[in-house]
Formats: sequence, structure tokens, C-alpha cells
Amino acid sequence: SIRLGGPVTLTGNSSIVTAGFAGNDVRVTGAIDGAYALVADAGAGAVSLSGPVGGSRALTLLSAGGSTVRVGSVTTRGQQDYAGAITLAGDLVSTVGGSIRLGGPVTLAANSSIVTAGFAGDDVRLQGKVDGAYSLIADAGRGQVVVDGAVGASRALTLFAAGGASVKLADVTTSGRQDYAGAVTLAGNLVSNAGGAIRLAGPVTLATNSAIVTAGFAGDDITIAGTVDGARSLVLDAGAGRIGVTGPVGAGRALTSFAAGAASVAVRDVTTRGQQDYAGALSLNGNLVSTVGGAIRVGGPLTLTGASAIVSAGFSGDDIRLTGAVNGPYALLVDAGAGRAVLDAAVGASNALKLLSVAGAGVSVRAVRTTGQQDYAGAITLNGDLASSAGGTIRLAGPVTLAANSTITSAGSASDGVAITGAVAGPYRMNIRAGSGTVGLGGPVNGLSALDVTGGAVTLASPVSVTDAVIANGTRLTMGALAGATVTLNGSEALTTGAITASQDVRVSAGKGATLGTVSARNLTVTAGDALSLGNVTTNQDATVTGARAVTLGTVSSRTLIANAATDLRLAGVTGDSAQLTAGNRIAATGTLSLTRGLVLETAGTATGLDVRAGSLTYRGAGQFAASGTVGGIAGTGAADLVQVAGSRSGTYLFADRPVFGVAALVDRQRLDIPLVDTLSGVEGDVRTAPLVLDPALVKDDLISFQD
Repeated sequence: SIRLGGPVTLTGNSSIVTAGFAGNDVRVTGAIDGAYALVADAGAGAVSLSGPVGGSRALTLLSAGGSTVRVGSVTTRGQQDYAGAITLAGDLVSTVGGSIRLGGPVTLAANSSIVTAGFAGDDVRLQGKVDGAYSLIADAGRGQVVVDGAVGASRALTLFAAGGASVKLADVTTSGRQDYAGAVTLAGNLVSNAGGAIRLAGPVTLATNSAIVTAGFAGDDITIAGTVDGARSLVLDAGAGRIGVTGPVGAGRALTSFAAGAASVAVRDVTTRGQQDYAGALSLNGNLVSTVGGAIRVGGPLTLTGASAIVSAGFSGDDIRLTGAVNGPYALLVDAGAGRAVLDAAVGASNALKLLSVAGAGVSVRAVRTTGQQDYAGAITLNGDLASSAGGTIRLAGPVTLAANSTITSAGSASDGVAITGAVAGPYRMNIRAGSGTVGLGGPVNGLSALDVTGGAVTLASPVSVTDAVIANGTRLTMGALAGATVTLNGSEALTTGAITASQDVRVSAGKGATLGTVSARNLTVTAGDALSLGNVTTNQDATVTGARAVTLGTVSSRTLIANAATDLRLAGVTGDSAQLTAGNRIAATGTLSLTRGLVLETAGTATGLDVRAGSLTYRGAGQFAASGTVGGIAGTGAADLVQVAGSRSGTYLFADRPVFGVAALVDRQRLDIPLVDTLSGVEGDVRTAPLVLDPALVKDDLISFQD
């Protein structure tokens, strides 16, 4: 061995070299100074530099090699090179230029740093593992820092920091903080196991599947201030700390997968080939995209800090799930393709989104509030209310299943419509409020408890069947078949429906014309501001039909029918207890008017060609009346005497081609039952106790004459 037992001053470039066998050591116990190069080489022996090197006057170069090398603080103007198992108990500093290389495993015996002059090429390289419960700082300025071996794998460092134009790392384990500055190439895991943040202040390139994990206490944050790229997986876990990734992830080269979990997570654009998973309160200001296959899950509340999209590769199983509330005044697009898109919590409840678009083979949403439009595509499960407050349509482009009572509300202007293109089902109530916007339901509605729609033009193109009420209000109503306990339709303009079936009442009001299919209900009330057309009508109780112009009815079966037409009234037939038919111009029926009690016809025009089967028949009007059939069970000409005529009696009145005299017209339209007109009394067989007496002098009617 070679031992220098005191301080050493170099007066020229020097070297200390043993034969290199085990035990052929080089030991310098004192300080070493001098502006010259020093090489110490012990081969298989040990090199020990116990004192500071270059502390008073920096060496130009230091190189030490042995089976083990122990150094304290070293300062050189140029490069430093160490080969062997190195014990470092101080700082290695190059002040003017040159790299520092540690070519073997490093054990820290004190807090240490490795610092070059910082010019390009002034690199720091650690080629072996690094261990020891101390801190280590590596700073190469514009040079490179390369750590080839694991750091802290056997004994965690208390702190590790590395800065350079580029930093290359394998696994790093510390009990405290980690900090990296420069373009980082990561080929392992960064772990802080006792407490402290981990910060990567530059772009990150993944060279292998990697994880960055803090101890997980509050303040144990993970910050990546640059981009992240590489076809590898990355897991970030800060526990109760925070995660912030300020640059895009996978923009240059997509990651295979990405997961981030913390009390709060903030990311911009993230692109992976596979799955993405986020746990904690997520702040999103960009797009989450999986390009090849894999689900995307956001496992906590989501706050939008910019317009954002979440898009999977779109194959079956490439699902998107947002388990927490979503808020923020920005647009959000969610597209799972053939996968499922599930939003488990309310959207926009505390801060309405600008826009929401969700697409997937299956789409599940709860309450959603936006200022603008909403668009849903796929098989939709709706478990809450959809509301747009400022403007834009709400469109559900697929079958809808209600999982709760739901209300869909647009902002209400003419352009703020609601459209549902598929079938609607589920044992709950759906309300649609579109103001003056259009409402369109293209598919059948089946099994709801109720459907209540208000809009401008309202179109229910397919059959609607609910257990309770169908309600529609709008300017123009265009309906298919409707079925419910009650049906209420109000259109300020035209109204058209298919068949209507109700176990209770049907009420229809149209500001203009109305066309209805067949109606079956307990009671029916229809009013139209123009022409009115109905199919066959069946009610258990009453039907009232009023039209401001012509009214056309199919066959009506009701206890009581009241039909009013401003012009013509046309019927296919009537069956029931009683009916009152009123028309301005004409009453016409192609079938029988069969009433067990009474039939009242009133028109200033004609009521001819009628086939009547009535308990009583009254005609009011000055036009033409012609009917046949039976009245009070009497058929043919004999029934003419039972027809009551009221009004001006200036028209022509026939029953079974016999003139109807209409005695009732003489006494203020009140019916008179006159079995026999005479003044005889006491005749055999005469059972009358108070025969009617008429004074011929008071009768002023050419159709009535007195023979006795």
C-alpha cells in the first residue's frame, strides 16, 4: 500500500498507483491541494482520501480507482472520475469544466452533492446504485445527469435532487423529498416513503413502466411541470397530497396507461393507448384520450377548468365512468363509442357546464345542468333532470329508460328545442318544458307513469302509453296514438292525433283545426277553433265536441253526446242515451242516430236524410228537416206526430215523408203531449180525467185545423 499520512500539496500533475492486488491500498489522511491533476489507482485495493481535496486550491483533475473508494469533499477545476465501490462523505464539485463520474455503487456517509461547472458536456454520471440515509444533490447545469442504478433501494436517501439539461433515472427511493429539473428520462419508480413532495420540473420521457409515489400525507405532493411521453405506463399516487401535471401527457408518444390518485389531481391533455384511472378531486383542462383500448375512470368529483373531452378507443369494454359530481363553466364531451358512458353524480349542480355531449353504446346520467346545449347518443338511462338555462337544444338520440321521475327543461326560446329520437320506457314520470322551442319524440313511449310536455310545435310521432296522465301543450300538436288514465291536449294552433284511449277523461283544445283518430274514454271534451275531425268515439259517460267550422265525427257511442259545428256537422252514427246536435249549415249522418231517450237537432240549414231511432226527437230551426226511422218506438209515418219542432217553423219538416206539424212550437218550445185533439168528454172508453182544451180562436197556425 501507499499511505500519505498528512496534508498533500501538488506541485505538478501526479499519480499514486499500487500494484493493484488486494491490500495494495492508497490512503491519504490529510487534505490535498494544488492546481494539478491527481490520479490514485489501487486496483483491487482500496483508495481512501480522508481529508478535503482541493478545499484551499482546486485540483485540475481527480481520478480515483480501487475496489473501494472513500472520499469526502472534492473540488476540481476539471473532471472527476471514480471507479469502484464509492463511499461519499461530502461534496464533489467541478468549478470550471468537466464531468464527474462515479463508476460504481455509491454509499452516502454524509449529506452530499455532486456539482459540475454546468456547461454543456459537464455531466454527472452515477453508474451504480446509490444508498445511504443522507441527502444527495446532483447538479450538472446544462450538462447531463445520468443515474444508471437504483437509488435508495437498500437504504433510502433522506432527499434526492437532480438537475441538468437532461436527467436520466432508474428507481429512486427516499424517506423525504425528491426534485428533478430538466428533461427527465425515467426508467423506474420514484418513491418517497416517509414524507415529502416529488417534483419533476421538465419534460418526462418514460423508458420503462414507472410509478411516482409519495408517502401520502397532506403536502406530499407530486408535480410534473412538463410534458410526459413514452409508450410505457405511469402511475402517480400522492395519497392525501396533490398531483399536478401542467403539460400534456402522451402528446408526442402515447403512454400505454396512466393512473393518478390523490386528494386532488390536476391534468391537461392525456393520451394513452390503454386505460386511464383518476382517484380524487380531478381538475381537467384538456382531453383524456385512449386510442387503442381501455376504460377511462374518474373516481371523484371533476372540475372543468377549460373545454375538455374524454374519449375512449370506442370498442366494447372501452367504458368511460365519472363517479363524482362534474362542475365548471366549460364544454365537456364524453365519447365511449361501443363502450358505456356512465355519469354517476350530478353534472353542473353548483356550476353549470357550458355544454355537455355524451355518447356510448350505453349512456347513464343523473341530473345535468348546462347553460347551453346537451346531446346524448346511445341507449340512455336517465335518473334525474336535464336543464339548459341560457340556450341550446337538448337531444337524446337513442332509446331512453327512466330510472327516476325526470324533467327536461330547455332555455325556452324558439331555437331551444327538446328531441328524443328513440323509445322511452320506465315506470316514472317524464316532464318536458321547452317554452316556445320544438319538442319531438320519435319513438314509442311505453310504461311511464305520466308524460307531460310543453313546447312550441310538439310532435309525438309514435304511440304513447302511460299509466296515468298524458299532457301536451304547445302551438301545434302532432301526435300518434295516445293511451293513459287521462289525456289532456292544448294547442294554440292546429292539432292532430292518432287513436286516443283513456280510462278516465280526454280533454282536447285546439286554437285552430283539429284532427283526431278514434277516442275511447270515460268522458270526452273537444274544442277546435277551426274545422274538427274525429274518428269513432266511445265514452262511458259524456262526449262534448265543438268546432268553429265543420265538424266530422265517426261513429259515436256515448251516454250523452253534445256536438256543435259552426258550419256543417257530419256523423257516421250515434248510439247512446241522448244527443244534442247543433250546426250552422247542415247536419248529416251516414249511419243511424240511435238514442234510447232523446235526440235534439238544431240548425238554420238542413238536417235531411237522417235515420233516427230515438225515444224522442226535437228539431229546432227554420231550415229543412227530413228523417225516417222510429220515435218513441213508433215507426214510419205514425212517428211523425211525435216529432217536436221548435223555432220559426218557416222551413219544411218531414218524417217518413210525412209533414211534421210540430205542435210544440206554439207554446214557447215546450213539449206538449196531445194524444187526441177534441173537446169531447164522457165518451165511452175515454180514460182521460182532464182532457186538453184548445180554443181555436187562439191558434194561429196554418198547419193546424180543428174539426170539432
